[in-house]
Amino acid sequence: MAVKIHKGDINNIPEGAVIISKHKALDMQWNLMNNWTPTKEVLFFKFGPGILAATSIISSTLIMKHYRNKLKLLSIGRALLFIPGVVFPSLMIPPFYVKAVTQPILLQDHCPICIQMRSVTIQSMVSISYPILVSSVGTLLMANTYGTYRIPEFSFFSIKKISDMLSFWRKISKRLFSNLPMHFLLQFIVAIFITEMTAKEVFKVQAEVEFRNPSSSLYNK
Repeated sequence: MAVKIHKGDINNIPEGAVIISKHKALDMQWNLMNNWTPTKEVLFFKFGPGILAATSIISSTLIMKHYRNKLKLLSIGRALLFIPGVVFPSLMIPPFYVKAVTQPILLQDHCPICIQMRSVTIQSMVSISYPILVSSVGTLLMANTYGTYRIPEFSFFSIKKISDMLSFWRKISKRLFSNLPMHFLLQFIVAIFITEMTAKEVFKVQAEVEFRNPSSSLYNK
């Protein structure tokens, strides 16, 4: 049976309503959305995380390519660096997004703007910040190992060597940093769009459920 789940004050619940736990409410909402027909009405709910992961691959791949080209690695260690720098970020996004964005949308227990900002933050951090860290460190180590580029000597125990390495890193990252606004804009637009469409699908399904079964309401506590 389809039901509409409300979040209400425990002291102000209509007579006859059933009180359920947050975990139970979430399970019921997941089942409702995953089994909803026609499927075209919940496309973004089902495939949104995958779209975000694919968008992440665009930025992380370009970031990896930038550092590989700068350090003249050619085909050296391509697969070895591709997995942590590109594959891992794309695999991280769906579970993070579902936990931090989709679940609050289903339970309606956070403000819409907060949820959107969560989505943008996750998408930007995992698709841009994390790949920059992994790709730059990985390619520097690879270039130093195979001697494809002269890398400054580094030591955690020398302030000067740390400073020299940071200056070198900024130098090889300069062009990438000039393109970062475009990467952030891409991730921002896609994250906001997917989150907005997912929320609309959830609310539309819940409205349809309420229309079909106006007396079937559950309250989560």
